[in-house]
Amino acid sequence: MTTTEPARFLGEAGSSGRVAPGMPAGLVLLAENPLTDHTALRRIAGVLREGSWWSRADLGTVLERVAAAPGAR
Repeated sequence: MTTTEPARFLGEAGSSGRVAPGMPAGLVLLAENPLTDHTALRRIAGVLREGSWWSRADLGTVLERVAAAPGAR
């Protein structure tokens, strides 16, 4: 849903904004369609970042670790 237009707005249309070989990977996969329910933006199924897949469980583990770190609010 949000690939080409944000890249164009940010002036990065040639270097990002597409899902294609050779392009930088940075995708957030939602569990449901945010066009029919805007609260779906809070239900992240996983993240693809620089070729690595982070499932919802992986993200939860990282968030717990950050919350438990010294100096965390």
